[in-house]
Amino acid sequence: MTFEWTAEYTVLVLIFAMTTAIALALLSLVREQEDDGLSPEPARRAFGALTPGLAGMIPVTAGVRQRIQLDLYMAGHYQPAAFDNFQATRNLLTLIPLFGGLALSLLGPDEYFFWFAGSALAAAALGYALPRVLLTAEAKQRADRLREGLPILMDTVALCLSSGGGILDSLSRSGRAIRRGYPDLSQEVRVVERQAELRSLGHALDQWKARIPLPELASFVFLLSQGERLGADITRGLWELATSYRINGRQHAEAAANRLSFHMLFPTVLCLLPAVAIILVGPSAIEAVREGQKVRDSIREAEERSKEAAKEFLEAQDRVNKGGNLLKPAPPPPPNPEL
Repeated sequence: MTFEWTAEYTVLVLIFAMTTAIALALLSLVREQEDDGLSPEPARRAFGALTPGLAGMIPVTAGVRQRIQLDLYMAGHYQPAAFDNFQATRNLLTLIPLFGGLALSLLGPDEYFFWFAGSALAAAALGYALPRVLLTAEAKQRADRLREGLPILMDTVALCLSSGGGILDSLSRSGRAIRRGYPDLSQEVRVVERQAELRSLGHALDQWKARIPLPELASFVFLLSQGERLGADITRGLWELATSYRINGRQHAEAAANRLSFHMLFPTVLCLLPAVAIILVGPSAIEAVREGQKVRDSIREAEERSKEAAKEFLEAQDRVNKGGNLLKPAPPPPPNPEL
């Protein structure tokens, strides 16, 4: 019995290869998700050795630097070079359009000088403001995700404490347990765990509260600090606080839903207004256009008749001046075919 390679075997081999590739890809994805997200190596600078120089081209005050650093922490950028990378990118987006537009305004035609200069200033302002706006939006979104996962973390920590675990061990286990659902909060817990290993849990909790200035997180950190310093049982407090946060989250969601119905009123009106205007004003507008066309046609016909009358008058006057009759001679009668 000889083996014959047919199209069915080819399809089976392709299906097996695709299934294996998909399985390996999913396995690698799961392994990436199980990583704590904290690289032991510092992040590279965005522009290499030029990054500090580019970051210092536009100086900032200490207050502005602190606010940007807090937003970077809130957005999850803990790398030592995060601030320099942000400032270098922001300065490049500001200075390149500015100097490029000014060069074009000086080298280009004189009539386009103000247009190039204005465009350069507008592009520079946009390049300076856009990175800050994007960073603020990213920090706000991550803060919402952290706030959403805090009740789950509190419940998990309370369960671990009720089973006899310590505060740091319970916090570490809870952070690993919520890694799939709330990776940002799990990353924060991992940072606290590493800082506690280096110094103490109290110092790590104080740094966490200063790094992420959320009222909900401050209350959670206060309970953990009290339990760590006084050795008190904070299980019931964590459960009550988690329940309170859930109720607040539900109320915020209901308020957002109510506001959404009001905000949807404006696009609804703006979308319906053109259709209503077409239905109500459309026939009248079409009739007005038709009447206007009729009036214009009448005026055009009157002008043509007046031009013909003036032409006939001039021809008659020419005949009088030449000694002819005032009236135009009648055209000869058509020939009679019967004669």
